[in-house]
Amino acid sequence: MANSPYTEIDHLAATSDKITPTNTAIDSLDGKNNGFLGVDCAAGGTIIVAEADAFENATFELTGAPGAGFVLQFADSGNEGRYNVLNNAGQTATIQSENGGTTQSVLDGSGALLHYDGTNMRTLATSGGGGGGAAPSKEQFTWGVDTHPFVLAATAASIFQLFINGIYIYTLTDYSLTGGGATVTIDNTSIVSGGDIVTVFYTI
Repeated sequence: MANSPYTEIDHLAATSDKITPTNTAIDSLDGKNNGFLGVDCAAGGTIIVAEADAFENATFELTGAPGAGFVLQFADSGNEGRYNVLNNAGQTATIQSENGGTTQSVLDGSGALLHYDGTNMRTLATSGGGGGGAAPSKEQFTWGVDTHPFVLAATAASIFQLFINGIYIYTLTDYSLTGGGATVTIDNTSIVSGGDIVTVFYTI
């Protein structure tokens, strides 16, 4: 008797007219939790992940060599859930749903665990060193305990991802410069309290 491809869930025996749809559902569930799909992003612009691929895979590795940052767009159609994105395409990827809503940026050489709630993409976790480029730098400190955090000289392609106590807060991308010398400081005390662990991943 056949099994599902990843977690080896047994298919039903051939004794019911509901075998085929049941086994298809088992395989789809298995794929959504364990499936891996390579996505060629060399064309740049907006790369579409089809509904079936979005529904039946868990991890998406972005490859190719687009000439600039690009968009990876997942088909909506009820595909709420988690997406693991490994960006080895050489450029920053903006992840979105065709439904619109909040987008998320995944740096070149990085990975991100995302969740789509039917409206917005949210970042649950990130990691550096996806394999396609240099990992983003990391700064971590305890608010109100450590000395003044840090000040980073921004460039036109700067990206900063802010986490507080391990929870993703926001991303600043393509920080614009007017005459050079612009900086980014973490000084918004309305979102942090004494003792909070502040983590920033960045490229400049």
